Amino acid sequence: MSFAGHIYDMIRRDKENRELRQNLRERLKADHNSPIGKYQDCYKDITPEKLDRIANELKNKSRQDEYRMKKDIILLLLLLGGGIIVIMSIYLILN
Repeated sequence: MSFAGHIYDMIRRDKENRELRQNLRERLKADHNSPIGKYQDCYKDITPEKLDRIANELKNKSRQDEYRMKKDIILLLLLLGGGIIVIMSIYLILN
């Protein structure tokens, strides 16, 4: 017996998997391009204007969070720097 049947089976499975991957890719692109993805049917009562307003609110909140995080990091660095200066001053005074 030859092993050609196994090779044909492997080629067939590879072809099926390729088609499945292509279908998945197309479905993901469709979900990615839609305003609310795969949950579009759940939100039919939301108007496009409301969606735009929600998107703008989310962008603004993201910007605010980013600004707050940067501010906190700067404050933390200033406090650490001040602490290091105080510790070094005490060390120099005691020596």
